[in-house]
Amino acid sequence: MESRSVPAAGAAAAESASKQAAHPPGWYRTPEGPGLRYWDGTKWTESYHPGSLDDSPTRRELIWALALGFGATGGVVGFLSIPIAAFYFPLGFGTAGAALSIVALTQEGETPWYAAVAIIASIAALALGISAYSDYSDAQEGLDAAQQEAESFVNP
Repeated sequence: MESRSVPAAGAAAAESASKQAAHPPGWYRTPEGPGLRYWDGTKWTESYHPGSLDDSPTRRELIWALALGFGATGGVVGFLSIPIAAFYFPLGFGTAGAALSIVALTQEGETPWYAAVAIIASIAALALGISAYSDYSDAQEGLDAAQQEAESFVNP
């Protein structure tokens, strides 16, 4: 629902067409207090809604969403095994996702359904990054050993 200005309470049928055009039918904040009331274009109806026009996410929900985004991005990059980013990105994004998860836990409010997915994705990204670093380290040791062996042939 979008935010709109409230038409005058008790608007009469004699209201001009230009005034009606300025306030199309829809849910508006009630002039009497909290909640929403339906304006049919000419008058208030008896339809009420306890909600508000401000259904924006809470700070906690936004932090959980960021944690999910970082964890999922790190997991995807780690799963794809892009050579140069095989461990840098999963470790970085996984760490960011895990840190944001911890921050989100300290915030007030309800925990969204995707919080568990954010934690799992962040841990998976970290695991993929650690595994990729281990593979990189083993490959580097193999290259170092091959280089030493090659040098022993050149410089006996």
